This record gives sequence, structure tokens and C-alpha cells, in this order.
Amino acid sequence: MSTPTKVRLELGARADAVDFRDAKYQPSLGEVPATLPPERFLEVACPVLDQGLQMACTGYALATVANFLLRSRARTSGRIPEDVSPEMLYAMARRYDEYPGTNHQGSSIRGAVKGWHRHGVCSKRAWDNETCDGTNYGTLGVLTRARSEDAGQRPLGAYFRVQVDDVSALHGALSEVGCLIAVLSTHDGWFDLLPEDQAGAPPNPLLATLRDMAAAAPGKPPIGPEGAKARSVEPRKGLIPYPAPDTLKLGMHAVAVIGYDADGVWIQNSLGPRWGRGGIARLTWDDWLDNAQDAWVLRLGAPIKVGQARAKSTAGQSANRNAAKDYNDIRPHIIPIGVDGRLQEHGTFATTTRDVASILRDEFRMQTEAWQRRRLLFIVSSGIYPVDHTVHKVVELRDVFIAQEVYPILVLWNGGFADRLAGILRAGWQTRQPPPGAQLAADQSDDRIDGSLESLCRRMGGWVEWEHVKRMAERTVQKKGAMAETLAQLSRAFAFSEADHWPFDVHLVGESSAAWIIGHMVAEITRAKADGGPERRVASATLCGPACTMAFFKQTILPALDNGRLDRCSLVTLADALEQVDGFAGLYRGSLLWLISSALEEAQRIPPAVTGTPMAGLSRHIEADPEVMAVFQRASPDQPARAEWVSLDRGDFSSGAGQLHGRLLQGSQVHNLLDRVLNANIGVPVPGR
Repeated sequence: MSTPTKVRLELGARADAVDFRDAKYQPSLGEVPATLPPERFLEVACPVLDQGLQMACTGYALATVANFLLRSRARTSGRIPEDVSPEMLYAMARRYDEYPGTNHQGSSIRGAVKGWHRHGVCSKRAWDNETCDGTNYGTLGVLTRARSEDAGQRPLGAYFRVQVDDVSALHGALSEVGCLIAVLSTHDGWFDLLPEDQAGAPPNPLLATLRDMAAAAPGKPPIGPEGAKARSVEPRKGLIPYPAPDTLKLGMHAVAVIGYDADGVWIQNSLGPRWGRGGIARLTWDDWLDNAQDAWVLRLGAPIKVGQARAKSTAGQSANRNAAKDYNDIRPHIIPIGVDGRLQEHGTFATTTRDVASILRDEFRMQTEAWQRRRLLFIVSSGIYPVDHTVHKVVELRDVFIAQEVYPILVLWNGGFADRLAGILRAGWQTRQPPPGAQLAADQSDDRIDGSLESLCRRMGGWVEWEHVKRMAERTVQKKGAMAETLAQLSRAFAFSEADHWPFDVHLVGESSAAWIIGHMVAEITRAKADGGPERRVASATLCGPACTMAFFKQTILPALDNGRLDRCSLVTLADALEQVDGFAGLYRGSLLWLISSALEEAQRIPPAVTGTPMAGLSRHIEADPEVMAVFQRASPDQPARAEWVSLDRGDFSSGAGQLHGRLLQGSQVHNLLDRVLNANIGVPVPGR
């Protein structure tokens, strides 16, 4: 006898990846009832949701839990709260689950719960009323300002993992809260509770799909209503048979657990009210213990008023409170780049092309409607230093920029290169240490030590790390790259502004390796249009300690200056004497930029040579290049300079101590940046100056 073919149908849940940081639910010594019948849950009249064939069960199950908690809280007031949006919960789940990206479907409970904890959950009305295809799960939903503010009214307070094989913990969590969310492996018995199609009603899409799959699997036992009849199952009793034939797999599925008794646990599903006993059913304890994967118990948070009377949850803040005081205010000012050079679609500031379009078309216009002159400033992070501090600075300075009619957008990418390079340098230096008690050679000059460190850094992986930074910068402007998508949306914004007689200026600024991205942006924005369309211009580009080669600078920035499509360019560098003593990793005398020039670019410095590859951010290389120096010397009384080079000494910094690279966009330098963007001396106080 041949074995029946097994068929698998996914409903969208994924098991949580193991994470020992999860807070575990600890049951109290309070008495638990012998049974917790589903009627207690049903008293609050939560709607039975129907996900159809969407693989969004985590969002729907969590919405059921949220609706129960909100309705339970509101019972004393007599007011029925609005139902929450399962689509938002699912969209946020895919930002935070352990499976980054949006090309897959389904999500984990942990991801869904994190999404609620970080952002709150908006009402179904608020999500559906926005101009957004909430059913398109091929891309993330757009968390607009209106949705985010509405979601802040429904914060999540605490959440704990419940050990699925700890029956006492399950009893305690259910008796304490009333419901929890769980993911289970499902089987044929779940299908036995599907109803027959009603005469004159549209066919059940899930049942139709099951029948099509059954037809493709000859020899398989009957499923759905036919299987229930063959196995004498009464769907209306809501008892899921177990063990079942198990020849048709649904994969994993998320549900709300709503009660228990001696025979099993009661669940509310998201397959519509005609499944099981009005949308609920009971799993046997054997079924639960064999198939339950994850379970979480949750408690609501309480909205509080912060700042301008805007209700929000302290739990609704981003993971790093220094990085985002207020998600609603900061979100429209951040575009993150993922490790593949594409838009980062995972995490607190997850961004899709639609999000970028919303920022450039809606948020920017709304903020600047009454401005006399609209300025859009892209601040590209260094790509070398950790991004947290950069985000914090933009948060701190946002109001300063806005007050001067400058709309800042922070482009975050590839932080941490400096830390990785420092680790390589220290590890390499350890290999050169003498054994204990050995006599040291007397001829170890500082220059010879630096030369050894440069060679070690290049050979032990530093060159590979730096090439990765440059390749990633290039990928951002290639097809489907983050900046390619951003520039495409910027081009559309230009077109809209011309049609509506609503002009704006574009300014670019960045430090260190951000120069690789800014150079590509300048070249792309100012590229002559083959179709004869209107020329695009960049009002200003400010490069602080640019870690790009001089050849790249002359290939991308200088042509735009020459053809007039880049109005102004500023180079901000450290004085040559400072570059040589800025220090890096506590070992190398020179600056990080000096190390890149000497060890990580194509032309490596070979002692006794003084320098390596010419870099646009090193003063001595600027002075040594006649073509570049000619650009900075074109100013005359009748024609102000369109290019300026500012060489900073230690006295130009608010604090003279510590490494200066990485501080070229802080304190008083931010004030100078605003001067350049506004092309005027504004004299505005800057935080931290």
C-alpha cells in the first residue's frame, strides 16, 4: 500500500528563534481556578477575525489579544474601544522578527510583540483610512504620522514568555490576564472544523484551496467537512481531534489562547466565526504539549502626556531612548541603509520606498509649507563611527534646523568600521609583542612603529573592511540601492514642485566615508538629462574630513562645480599637523584618515615615504594638487567663491581633548554648517556648542 502524499499549506506563523534574553513569566502563589472556561473571554465580545488566505496570523492573533485587553480595561466605563489593526501589527512584526526583509511572508510572535512595544497599535479605522494598501503584504505598511499618533494611545506595557510545557505557568498566566498568544504546529484536525460552503454565499477560499490541494494528492484521506464526517467529528462542538491523520500540514499558526479545563486549552482562531464553535475550539492537552511552540502573556501600558500634549507610551519609544525622543517627530527625518546597500526594512526606523516617498512628498511639504525658502538637507552619517550618537545629535538639533527653515534628513549607514579596524590593529599589534623578559630593540622609532601598524592593518583584514565600505557606498546608488530609490523619489519631488510652483533647494553634508555616497549623489542629481528635461541642481555640498580619494572627488564633485549645477562646495579638514597626531586605537599616531591613506587604499605608504594614496580630506594632498587648489582660488571681489576649503586647528573645537575625526559635525561646527547652508551668518545658539 502506497503512503499518501503529504501536502503543506502555510498560514504565516514562524517559531521564535532562541533568545536567552527573553523575560520568562513566573507564576505567583495566587490560587488558580480548576477551570477557566472560554465564556469569561467571550463576555467582552471580542470580534472573531478572519485572515482569509493572508499569511498574517501573528498580526491577527495579537489583534485578538489586544482587543480583549482593551475591552477588559474599558468594561467599567461602558465604552467599547475601537478594534485594533491586525495589518499594522503584522507590518510591524516583519520589521522586528528574526527573519529580516520583506520578501518572505509570515512572522514570529516575538517580532509582533516587539513591534507593539515599540510603536503601540493603531485602530483598524486609522490604518484603513490612510492612503495605503494595507492588504499588500509584499511591502511593509507605511507608519505615517497620523497612524503613529493614533497607535501611541494603545501602548503595550510588559510581555513575558510562557514556557509551553509548564502547565502551571500556563494556568497562572491565563487566570491572571485572561488570554495569551501562542504559535502551534497544526494538523488535519484543524480542517475538520471548517464549515461547509453555504448556498448562495461565496465559497470559503481556504476550503477551496484545501480541496484543490487534495485533488493533487491521490490516495489522501478526506479533509475539511468531508474529513469531519468520515471521522465523526462535530465541528460545532469546537473539539479539534487529536491524533489526526496528519497528511496535510498547515505549518505553524498563531492563535489567542483564551481558557483551559481538564481536557485541554481553548483558543480563538482567525479563520472567521464559522470555524469551530463560533470561531473558538479546544485543543487536547496532548495536542498542546506535542505541538505548542511559543507562548507570550502581555499587559497593556498606560498612555502619558509628554511635551506638546502628545499622548504616547514610554514603551512606544525606540529601543535607544537617546536615539529617538519622539518617534513621530524623528521618523520623517531618518533614512537607514541596510548592510546590502538597500533601504533598511527591519528595526525601529525600517524604511521602504513608499516611506521615502511619504517623507519627500508629504512630510517635507507639510513642514515647509509656510517657509519663505525651502531647504532639504541630507546629512549622510560617517559610515565609520557607531550611528547612535549621530542619531542623538540630529534629535538634539532638529529644532535648530527647522527654526532656520532647513529640513534635515539623516542617512544612516554601515556604522562601526572604526571599531572593527581598531580591533584588527590591536590584535595585530599583540602578535608583535616580545615574550616576557625579552630585551627590547633600541631602534623602534615612532615612524617605524606606525609603518608596522599600517602593514599589519592592511594584511590582517583592514583592507578588506575598507573595500567593503566603499563597495557598499557604490551599491547604494546602483539599481534598487537605498540612495538610488531615494534619488528617484527626489526626482519625483522635483517634478511635483515644478508643477505646483513650489521650489526647494537640496543641500548635502557628510563626514568621513559619507563622501563616497555624497559624490555619487552629486553626480546623479546633476547629470545632464538625456530627454532634455529640466536640469537638477545641488545648492551646496559640505564634505567634512572626506575619506574619499582625490581621484573620486575630481571625478564626481569638480565636474558639477564646473558645469554650475553644484552651486557651492565646502571642504572641511583638519590641519596637517593635527592629522599626524590625532591618534587612532590608542596605538597609531596619525588619524584614522591618515591610516586609510597610508594602508588601506591602492597606493600603500612604504616608509620612508611620507604619504600614501591622495585623499580629498587630507590638507597636504589638497595643497599638492594644482587642479583642486585652482578651484579654491577662483574667488574675486566681483565673484564670491563657490568652493571653500576650511582647515581646522585644535582651537576650532569646543573641547581640545580627544580624537578630532568624528567630531567635525558637532558643537560649533554645526553652527558653521548652518552658516554654509543658509549662506549667511545666523548667530543661532547650537546645543552642545
